[in-house]
Amino acid sequence: MHITRRLAVRRPQRVRKVALYWALVLVVGASVAAGASVAAAPASTPKVGGRALATRPAPPVTQLIVRFRDETVSGERIAMTVPRVDGLSKAAGAQLLYRRPMAELAHVFSLRAPLTQAEAEVLVSRLRRESGIAAVEIDDHLFPQLEPNDPFYTDVTVERMWTLKSPSGPRAGGINAPLAWDITRGQGAVVAVI
Repeated sequence: MHITRRLAVRRPQRVRKVALYWALVLVVGASVAAGASVAAAPASTPKVGGRALATRPAPPVTQLIVRFRDETVSGERIAMTVPRVDGLSKAAGAQLLYRRPMAELAHVFSLRAPLTQAEAEVLVSRLRRESGIAAVEIDDHLFPQLEPNDPFYTDVTVERMWTLKSPSGPRAGGINAPLAWDITRGQGAVVAVI
C-alpha cells in the first residue's frame, strides 16, 4: 500500500515533466523550422531554368593525362626525359610540356597553346595509336549539374532511384527532387536535431 501511494504521488509529477519536455521540443523545433524557412528562401531566389545549370561553352583543353605502356607493364615509374617528352610531342603533332606525375603511373602534360575540344580529341586519337602509349585522356573540367547523371538515376528501364523522381511517374511515391534541385541546393538551411 505504501509503495502504490508513492507511485501515485510521483506519477503526476513525471507526467508534467514529460509534457513540459515535449512542449519545449515542439517550441524549439517550430522556431528552428521557421528560422530555417526564412533563411533558406532569400528575397529573390534565382530560378535556374531547366533541369541542369545553364549550358556552358566547353573550356579550352590545356592538359592531357598520359600513361606509358612500359611503366604499366613494369609497374614502376620511369624518369621523364627530354627525348621522351619530345617524342611524345612529335607523335601528337603539338608541343607538350611535362607538368607532373600522378597516381597510378600517370603523367600530366600541358599543351603549349590551348585547343578546342574537337582539336584535342584529334590529338588524343593520334597519341592512342602510338605503341608506347597505354592510355591518353583529356584533363577535363567538371561542372556541377542540378540533376545527377548517375546511370542508376537516368536509366528508365531499371528505375533504381524512383524515390527521387516525380510522385506521379511510372512508380508513384517519389519526392520530386529534381524540382527542388532547381530551386535550392540547401544553402542557408539550418538543421537541428534534439
